Amino acid sequence: MLLYNFSQNIAPTLVVFDGPSNGFRCHILPLAWDNELVRHALLALSANHMRFKRLQLLPLALAFQSMAIEQLSAISKTDNPDGDMRVTVLATIILLLITDMINGGPQFHLLFGMVTSWIDATNCGFVPLMHRTHHSDMEIFLLGQFDMVRRYAKPLTTERIAIREQDGCTPLTVPTGTLRDNLTRIFKSISEAIKYACYIYHCHIMNDTLPPDLEDLLIKLKDNTRRIPPYAPGENSLAWVYFIAAAESSIPTKRLYFTRRLMGLFERGSFSNPTPAFVMLHHIWNCHDSGRSWTKYLRGKNSFPITLSPT
Repeated sequence: MLLYNFSQNIAPTLVVFDGPSNGFRCHILPLAWDNELVRHALLALSANHMRFKRLQLLPLALAFQSMAIEQLSAISKTDNPDGDMRVTVLATIILLLITDMINGGPQFHLLFGMVTSWIDATNCGFVPLMHRTHHSDMEIFLLGQFDMVRRYAKPLTTERIAIREQDGCTPLTVPTGTLRDNLTRIFKSISEAIKYACYIYHCHIMNDTLPPDLEDLLIKLKDNTRRIPPYAPGENSLAWVYFIAAAESSIPTKRLYFTRRLMGLFERGSFSNPTPAFVMLHHIWNCHDSGRSWTKYLRGKNSFPITLSPT
């Protein structure tokens, strides 16, 4: 269904004139059929396109997108990629870029920087497109598509540079180090945050008590998540982390911080149904305030009582 939707409803809108030579249909679709990385990016694009009519496809779109980003992260550690990998990665990032444009462009500058960095790293942009001995038809098509995006996006990128210089900020897409270094720091922060949340939850479940250094762990978790900018790749994996951290916090300022981060995921479309989570958090805080363990209390109850905490 998703492959058909891409072929019939998406591919025709990405070219000036649709026909048998449409590169998205004659190049990208066969590549996606054979290559898992490109397939994940294409299915993420198609599911994201259809989610406006079928809301239940949003988790699927996010899952495919996360898998594509995880595979890209693994490939980024590979030295001297061959021609096939060079084209595969380029096709994947361009598909993710188109997905982001459908969503209104929240990660456009990040993905635009990823394409530029990959082209520079593989030197495929320094060979003229007319030299077919150095480029496959697929690569010529992809570089042409990115060149078109670059031309349309130039006013936006120029405006962003001017705003950044005026405000004196250094976003992820124009980092103090390389793009790869910044992505590595983000993924490390996400990994550390998940590790802290797992440790807190494991102690509570296995021992019916919280870790003795809980406040220090929550401070470390807070410091780690502050290093993760909005719309960062993989941030949707932090919904459970923020929930556990908010649930185990007894200090109002920490509760507020982690619930705001959780709400931020919802506002950016990474967390599709926040209401039960926030209702559950109030019930958990009631257990905290009355001196009960919420995990132990849950074992004997089918649901929480209805009264909400004033916190």
